[in-house]
Amino acid sequence: MIQSIIFILSFLSIAAAKPLDESISIQSSNPQIQFLNKHIYKMELPNATRYTISTNQLLDDNLNYSPSINAELAPIIAQAKKAQHIAIHAFTDEGLSGKNGDAISSEQAQRILDFMWFQGVDYSLMTAKGMGYSHPKVKDPKETNSNFFNRRIEIDIN
Repeated sequence: MIQSIIFILSFLSIAAAKPLDESISIQSSNPQIQFLNKHIYKMELPNATRYTISTNQLLDDNLNYSPSINAELAPIIAQAKKAQHIAIHAFTDEGLSGKNGDAISSEQAQRILDFMWFQGVDYSLMTAKGMGYSHPKVKDPKETNSNFFNRRIEIDIN
């Protein structure tokens, strides 16, 4: 937990210092984390690969697909087509805690599952679950960019 907080704080310091250049590979001190671009990072778990994406890159506030969704999910969909199981979890920020957050995050997770299915990923291998404001990455809502890190989609592929 402390490592996660230190990592996030160091990432925020870097992000605040200068704009991110997507042509430059972002590095993490944790060898299990690989940034694919400034919106997506990949982490190797014991039994899966987890992709974490900012929800804003995939869906707008009305749950419509973002114009960048194809580009953002393309490398993930390529891996998902070879998978045995895909678990999609959507999380909200503290502004959507409680039943509203659970309902909205459930719909977000389902929208991503549907998109991946339309892109050729086997529907029977996927599950979608809205997590609401459980498991925030940054617990202090006053922290810079806390909404960016908490409002996310996690896709576990194994």
